[in-house]
Amino acid sequence: MGIELSAPGGVILEFELEGAGCPFAGGNPFQLIGTVIGVPNGANLVFAEAASTTQRTLSIGGQLAGFGTTLTLSGRANNTEAWTPLSFTTP
Repeated sequence: MGIELSAPGGVILEFELEGAGCPFAGGNPFQLIGTVIGVPNGANLVFAEAASTTQRTLSIGGQLAGFGTTLTLSGRANNTEAWTPLSFTTP
């Protein structure tokens, strides 16, 4: 079971590189394009780099890309309460 992360038009993220020693600085922005599937684990949605590369659904500049991060779902009943982690798997 997984949850797919995608974006309208396929562009998940756009970024530029900078720095005097970077040969790609000042050029066109790079785009992370495609979809990636995260695995729910309690309140976390885990995107493992090795798993996303194996999915072969992401690219940057036409090259295969991987994506690794963890997102935590949280919520609160009103703005006076603290944020509480919520489970992706709770019915």
